[in-house]
Amino acid sequence: MSDSSFSAARPDWRKHRRIGLLRPAFVFFATAELLGGLALRLAAAETSHDALDEARSLLSTGDLGEATSKAREAALASPGRGAAYLVLGLALFRSGHYEEALAAFASAKNADIPAAPGPTAFNEGAALFKLGRYKEARAAFASAAECAPELAFLANVNAAEAALADDDVHLAERHASVAAPLAGTGERKQLMDDLMAKIRDRTQSSDSKQREARRDEARGALASEQPARAAAIYQDLLSDQSEPPLSSGERNLFEHGLGLALLRQDRYAEAAQHFANAGAIDASDGDSIFMQGLASFRAGAWRNARLLFERALTRPLDAEATASAHSYLDRLSFGARRGGEGASVGLSTGGGYDSNVVQGSDARPQSILADQVGSAGDIFLSAAGDVGYQWLLGQTGFFAADYAIDQMAYPDSDHDAYSLQDHSVRLRGEWSPYSSIHMAMLGSENLQFAGLAGFRLFQSILTAEPSIALDELPYTSTNVRLRVQQKTALDGTYAYYSGSRIDVQLAQRVRWQGLRGELALRHRHERIGTRNEVLLETGTSQTFKFRKRKPTDPSDVATYNYVAPYSYDADAALMSFELTHGFLRFEVDGSAEIQGYLGDDKVYFDVPTMNINRLYQSQHRRDLHLVASLSAAASITEHVDVLVHYELTDNRSTLVLDVDNRNYIRHVVALSFEADF
Repeated sequence: MSDSSFSAARPDWRKHRRIGLLRPAFVFFATAELLGGLALRLAAAETSHDALDEARSLLSTGDLGEATSKAREAALASPGRGAAYLVLGLALFRSGHYEEALAAFASAKNADIPAAPGPTAFNEGAALFKLGRYKEARAAFASAAECAPELAFLANVNAAEAALADDDVHLAERHASVAAPLAGTGERKQLMDDLMAKIRDRTQSSDSKQREARRDEARGALASEQPARAAAIYQDLLSDQSEPPLSSGERNLFEHGLGLALLRQDRYAEAAQHFANAGAIDASDGDSIFMQGLASFRAGAWRNARLLFERALTRPLDAEATASAHSYLDRLSFGARRGGEGASVGLSTGGGYDSNVVQGSDARPQSILADQVGSAGDIFLSAAGDVGYQWLLGQTGFFAADYAIDQMAYPDSDHDAYSLQDHSVRLRGEWSPYSSIHMAMLGSENLQFAGLAGFRLFQSILTAEPSIALDELPYTSTNVRLRVQQKTALDGTYAYYSGSRIDVQLAQRVRWQGLRGELALRHRHERIGTRNEVLLETGTSQTFKFRKRKPTDPSDVATYNYVAPYSYDADAALMSFELTHGFLRFEVDGSAEIQGYLGDDKVYFDVPTMNINRLYQSQHRRDLHLVASLSAAASITEHVDVLVHYELTDNRSTLVLDVDNRNYIRHVVALSFEADF
């Protein structure tokens, strides 16, 4: 029988393999038939037995049941003749009874007159292969090749097939190299070509498995916090020159993995490059684009990070990565969403010294010299608290509500009226149709109380504040804000504080690493009342020349009636910078404002008993109001800071009258503790 009969009659066999690997096909039916023919001829050379002859004949015609029966009969009749067992084994093999066939081949080999060792070993190998005992099958084929040179080609081919089935590519290559020189015919060459193709496929499959195993090793190193080891493995995988070449999918995975390993080592620029490589291989890989954005963000390349996060959102991303990309875009913007969602609580307490309580007080922004009683300066205590909640509305909206209380207390009774308690309720909303555009609205109500011993309502301030901001770069943002306030004095004594205020402000915000800053121009339109104060001249004080009239003063005494209009228009330049370095924070603030008051300040001299009422002094008021402050804060716990603050106010005014002088300097020094949760 020719080699072509052997190769043409190969039904498929399948061995359970890992998913993704091709399964080779091979079976030995034709081999068994071939060697059966050889075995029958070898048996025919011996003494003829009728039963054995019948078994051979039946086997050749395919009557396997009868052939098996006659072969058993022949074996029982001549138990020492190996040929009978060989024919029995062939019949059993072809019937699919591989265990029994293997036992028959063993009997043929161990009989008193053993069958030919080459064919017996060959067919034994066939049975072992069918039983999945590939190592033993390969050894049997190797033995057949040694015992029967005429079987060397087929035996080595089959030994190579058995080695492949056992996942031993190196042994398969060794047997193939022995068989290759013996492939002299066209059929044998075709058989060798088929075998070598299988070996190449299996070699490539083996390399792929090794790469997968190495990738699993790298992922395990990352999971066990060994990023340097993971990076080394991924670099080896990317430099692998073995066959088959890395597929685009493998290279994408390895570049992404190397990026992760470098990111874990804070090697952000290198990580970003490898994530970029992964994204270039697969343009739909949104995850690599997102991770490149994350690496750029941590490297401080915020402009590039924003572009990458926006691009990642146009690619397929899972829900977690999508939410993270939006979160980082919020953090990169100057909008309110960058603070995230949730509750917030703030507390502060402190104290300090104010060198000029009356003329620089926030509670009394307008005052006159006669308001000062006693010393100009005083110590103060302060306390504040706020609580709020922020909501993120979809991917573009923000809403927040908060309440705050702020208490400034001057213990000296001379300054009791300048102690101020402020309660505020504030609502804020913002919509960002694009990540770089923020349209906001703020509304608030402030209710203020003055005094400690004489605690009473002071004024109410209602505020509406629309604004729009454009983030030109991750480092800069331009903000335009309109603030409209309606102020209502709740104590008739201070009715002149009632009125309106309108601010229009253009601001440029900047940030870079730990630096935050704002430069702004502001126009203010203040329309409040005019103060009318009756003053008496006194020469007994060393600190002031005039005092306010008291109810006990005689009605006919000479007085000075002071008329002070408090409405004004102002233009201001403002700046604020904050630098954070580790646990330290430094702040510098400053402003310069030119205030042009409407109308002249006038003083009338009045003596009722003499019918005298004449203009005594008149002066148009124009102020240059300068403020500068420095602060230094240190974090003493995760949530608590200690802060030292100094503020200087220098008001330079054209208003210099006998009853009033608006040129003054004020110093404030404070120490406070602040907590945020």
